[in-house]
Amino acid sequence: MQTFLEQYFGGPSTYQEQRGHPRLRMRHFDYPIDFDARDRWLRCMRAALDDVSLPPLYDEMFWDYFQRAATAMVNTNPNIR
Repeated sequence: MQTFLEQYFGGPSTYQEQRGHPRLRMRHFDYPIDFDARDRWLRCMRAALDDVSLPPLYDEMFWDYFQRAATAMVNTNPNIR
């Protein structure tokens, strides 16, 4: 995840060189991800951000990305049958 985040936020393209285009939804498609899984993952990411105590601007940037990315990964909706 580190090399992905480095690349996403403008660092070197190591992730893409080693693993190809991120294609997050495609890479996660085989795993059922519902809103509960999204929320659990976000709680873990929030705890990780709290542990590293980034300056507020960077914390907000990461948290915004994590929320958007987590919601985009949802591929299972129990309300649709």
